[in-house]
Amino acid sequence: MSTADLRREFAQLEAKIIELKDALVVAEHRRATVQQQLRQVATFPILTLPVEITAQIFTHSPLVFLTVCHRWRDIAFTTPALWSAFRLLFDTIRQFDNIRPHWPEPAQIESYIHQWLGRAGGHQPLSLTLGMEGYFVPALYKKFPLPRIRDIIHLYAPRIAYLELYCNPAQIRELALDTVAFPMLQHVCITSDDSDGSFPSSEPLEVFSDAPQLTQLTLEYLACPSSYVLPALQLTKFEGYLDNLEILTLAPNLIEATCRTTDPCRVPSSPITHARLRSLTLSGPQCHDRNMVMEPMDILPYLTLPELRTLDLSAYKTAANPASISEFVRRSGASLLTLVLVVNETHQEDGSEWVYDEWEACFRCLQDALEGLIVWPTKAFLS
Repeated sequence: MSTADLRREFAQLEAKIIELKDALVVAEHRRATVQQQLRQVATFPILTLPVEITAQIFTHSPLVFLTVCHRWRDIAFTTPALWSAFRLLFDTIRQFDNIRPHWPEPAQIESYIHQWLGRAGGHQPLSLTLGMEGYFVPALYKKFPLPRIRDIIHLYAPRIAYLELYCNPAQIRELALDTVAFPMLQHVCITSDDSDGSFPSSEPLEVFSDAPQLTQLTLEYLACPSSYVLPALQLTKFEGYLDNLEILTLAPNLIEATCRTTDPCRVPSSPITHARLRSLTLSGPQCHDRNMVMEPMDILPYLTLPELRTLDLSAYKTAANPASISEFVRRSGASLLTLVLVVNETHQEDGSEWVYDEWEACFRCLQDALEGLIVWPTKAFLS
């Protein structure tokens, strides 16, 4: 191709590029115009939902929706129920600068808490979770002192319906929970390790002495009811670790109980009779290591439960005792409706095994009463 031909083609390409650029400018201008017109006439179905439904969607995570649009922000800020639940573990708070993470000032944290709960209005029942996952490291509370947590709890105590604390008994003493009224409190959950030696077992701590509606108590990890003096007569539901069976004597109105036990557990010389308990789940204590399985202690020989309707022993992976179950049912005279258990060939203390005939005898003992039997047999048992 000659020089003249190349110059001619080059000029044509430049002209084409200029033409395309002009067309692009026109198209971008038209796009902006159409977009503006669309915003004026378009409808977004989700924005046409009733405020009540939108607010219900927000309940799961109100902060996520605050930056979506002005309408959703307005709905979130004017719906008190969205702000009635607050959870804050102080040792998880971090602020970052250009060098290293650092803690915000306690006043900043308090301001955030009051701002959040302030949006719940003045009458909405509150759900409050406070404390530190590292409650067993006292130095952490130097960053947010326990008296500040105490003041927050006392301030909102008249409206708290659910209270969850990550504290050991020594730290809970500083919260002075026996000096304030909780007129709306229904459920308390305490997570701690009462076996860490920080609180003498001979000095049970009085808590929630003025909580007339408290009916549910949950003690997570190794928190023990024997560490506290509770309004036990009110309780209808209990879940937690037991180092003895005293709670079943102190709380005669329990209807449902999930008891985590393991050896050693102090047991009475004769069976305890509980006249109202209708549902009982037995399991081993919780561990920080989720892969670690702790076998529950068989406490059925120490119980007589005439009103029991549901017995869940599915946590007994190796120690479910068919003879113990049969004797418990006979002694209780219970019309057991549902039994959940794992059946396998489990070794007894003398080295022998529970055999098929003993399980058959157990099921025959229960057959007239049971309406539901959930059995998870192992391969060894089926073979």
